[in-house]
Amino acid sequence: MKILFLSPSLPYPPTDGHRVRTYNILKRLSRLYNITLLCFADKKSNAKEIQILENTCENVEIHLIHPPECPISPYILNIFSMNPTFVTRHSKEFENKIEQLDVSRNFDSVYVDSVGMAQYCADINIPKILDVRDALSFQLKQMSTFAKNIVHKFYFITQSQKIRRYERVVYPKFDRVLTVSEHDATVLKRISEHINVKSIPNGVDLSYFKPLSLEPEPNSLVFVGVMDYPPNTDAVMYFVRRIYPRIREEVSGVKFYVVGRNPTKEIMGLNGKNNIIVTGFVEDVRPYIEKAAISVNPIRIATGIQNKILEAMAMCKPVVTSPTAARGLKYVTDEDIVIARDEKDFAQKTVMLLEDENLQKNVGMRGRDIVEKWYNWDFIVSEIDKVIKEITTVNF
Repeated sequence: MKILFLSPSLPYPPTDGHRVRTYNILKRLSRLYNITLLCFADKKSNAKEIQILENTCENVEIHLIHPPECPISPYILNIFSMNPTFVTRHSKEFENKIEQLDVSRNFDSVYVDSVGMAQYCADINIPKILDVRDALSFQLKQMSTFAKNIVHKFYFITQSQKIRRYERVVYPKFDRVLTVSEHDATVLKRISEHINVKSIPNGVDLSYFKPLSLEPEPNSLVFVGVMDYPPNTDAVMYFVRRIYPRIREEVSGVKFYVVGRNPTKEIMGLNGKNNIIVTGFVEDVRPYIEKAAISVNPIRIATGIQNKILEAMAMCKPVVTSPTAARGLKYVTDEDIVIARDEKDFAQKTVMLLEDENLQKNVGMRGRDIVEKWYNWDFIVSEIDKVIKEITTVNF
């Protein structure tokens, strides 16, 4: 079977949550089918990285992104459009390439990676899967609630409304829409009963994220994430302002590591204060997760599944998280991760774990057991493969 796989960026290296899912699905589907990858990339793309994808797929076609002369212009133009920003920035060259491929004749199905790519094949008469991961309109509505800048708030509100309309009109054109959590699937079903949606979670590379036998640093906490992503910056600032001071009152010498690339000026301003260490980009996040006593995830803005939670669990690290960050997780109970209902509860439960090494180990081991059973990529891609077989069987 021949599958056309559309992606908004090079799936390799898997350096962020989006690429982690894309690359692991692409790699495993390529073992089962003849995959042609068609994606965007910028001029910074590394030849070795492209070679890895060429070794993975049957064919790889890359289209360079040409930034507008004035980067802000698409956003200004979008104010007067009924469509989301990603539709305003539609690439005619990419559309022409899909037409040249004569998809309905030369492929058996299309796997569309992310909502922004839906516009290029929504009307092609072929079995199609749209992997949106999250209910994006809901996520942007959440972000508008916490936005402090009036311009940002306006942008998030208007984009949420436009994307909700897009979800209602475009998503039903696909044979199956995939989300990573039941919550997001439910949100989409409420938007339109005609969306055929299925929840298939994210996974974690268990051979990579595993205990490293490094000695933990006592009373240390870690948060891992891309640090110019608004939900992550909000989480760190919320933790530092409202939760961390409570912990410091109870635990002497506690440290907080903020690990991840592109820290904003506000996040960098925390570095060196009150035992807070902002690392910026690191080649390997695993030693930081391993050496921390606890992984904290005080996320207030979230859809889908938090990869940072799965990665910490895979490394047998106890996780303290908000209900918002935890709601996307299937098969997980209060014994597998620690869910804190508010800032006071978050601080108390973090202190409780810091003071009980046996409890840390027990929660960490149960977390590893859960991801081994339900969040390994082979199991997840087998579920996706079932969907591919379902839609191609029905259509043929």
